[in-house]
Amino acid sequence: MEWQGVEIELQVPCAEGKKHPVRLRITGWGEYEVIHNPCVELLGEALARTAPCTYYLQKREWWKRDDDLRRRVVEALAQAGSSAVPALIQALGDDSESVRQAACEALAKIGDARAVPALSVWAAVGDKAAREALQSLGQSPLPLEKAVRAVLASGDWGVVQRALGHDVVREVVVKQMGAQAVPYLIQALRDEHSGIREAACRALGQVGDARAVPALVQALEDGNVNIRYEACWVLGQIGDAQAGPALVDALGDMEKSVRAAACVALGKIGDPQAVDPLIQKLRDPDSLVRREACVALGRIGDKRAVNPLIQKLGDADWDVRRAACEALGQIGDAQAVPALEKVAAQDSDGGVRGAARQAIREIQEKNRQ
Repeated sequence: MEWQGVEIELQVPCAEGKKHPVRLRITGWGEYEVIHNPCVELLGEALARTAPCTYYLQKREWWKRDDDLRRRVVEALAQAGSSAVPALIQALGDDSESVRQAACEALAKIGDARAVPALSVWAAVGDKAAREALQSLGQSPLPLEKAVRAVLASGDWGVVQRALGHDVVREVVVKQMGAQAVPYLIQALRDEHSGIREAACRALGQVGDARAVPALVQALEDGNVNIRYEACWVLGQIGDAQAGPALVDALGDMEKSVRAAACVALGKIGDPQAVDPLIQKLRDPDSLVRREACVALGRIGDKRAVNPLIQKLGDADWDVRRAACEALGQIGDAQAVPALEKVAAQDSDGGVRGAARQAIREIQEKNRQ
C-alpha cells in the first residue's frame, strides 16, 4: 500500500496568546501537511492563512525547537512499520541526540535492513544506540566507507551531514565523493550547529574546489569566530582571487585570530590589490596579526611594502622583526640592506640577527641575477 504518512496532534499558538490543537499528517522527516485546523472552519481558508497559528506552522518552529514532539513523531512512525523506514532513516540526521536515539530504537523494532548503512555511520563514530540497533537487527556494522557510499546513494545526505563533525566521517566524504561533495558541503555551511559548519569548511578546504568560494565568502560573516577563521584558511588554500575583497574586509574583524588568518589567505592568493590593506595591518595592536601581515607581504613580493617592512625591523615583538627580515629577503629590494645590516649587528634576539643576515644574502643573490 502506498505510504500515507502518520497523523499527530499538537498545540499551536494563535490569537491573543492562546493555543489550540491542529492535526498534521507527517509524510516524511520534517515534511507534513495540515489536515485539520479549527481556524479554517472559523475564519475560512483565506483569512486562516493570516492567522498566527498558520504562520507558526509555516515557520516550522514546532519542528525545530520541540525535541519531545519530534520524538513523538518517531514513535508514530515506528507504529507505521516498514513503510516509515525511509523517514526514520532521515531522522538519524536530526540535530538532537535524543531524537536520533529514539530513531535507532524504532528502526531496531521494525527490523528493516535498509537502515543498516545509516546506522553503521553512527556506529562508526561510537554511537551506542546505533550499535545496539544493529545488534537487534542481527547485522554487523558496515565499513564506514561502504556505509557512507550507500547512504549517499539513497539520498540521505542529512545523516552524513549530522555526523560530519567527526573527523573520520569528514575524511571519508572527501575521499569517497571529492568534487561531487561540494554542493552538499555548501549546504552544510548553513547548518544550525557551528560544529557542522566548521567541519564543512575543513572538508571544502580538503576538496579545494573554487565553486565553494562564494559560500565561504558568506561564511566570513558567520557569528561564530571559529567558522570565520576556518573560512579564511580554506579560501587561502583554494587560492581564488575572487575571495580577495572579502578577505580584505576580514582584516578588520574584531577577533585577532580571524585578522591573522585573513592575512595568511591574502598572502597565499597573492593579489597585489591586497598590499595596501596588509601594510595597514603592520600597525595592528596584535603581534600575531603584524607578523602574518609581514609574511603575506613577503609572499606577494610587491616593492610598495619595502619601507613599511623596514619600519617593522624595530617592532617590539621579536617574531614580527624576524618576519619583517624574511619578507624583505623575499622581496629582494637592495634599499633594505642598510637597515638589515644594522639589525644583523645590533638586534637583541639571535634569531632576528640570523634572519637579517639571511635576508641580506637573498637580496644580494637576487640583485646579481
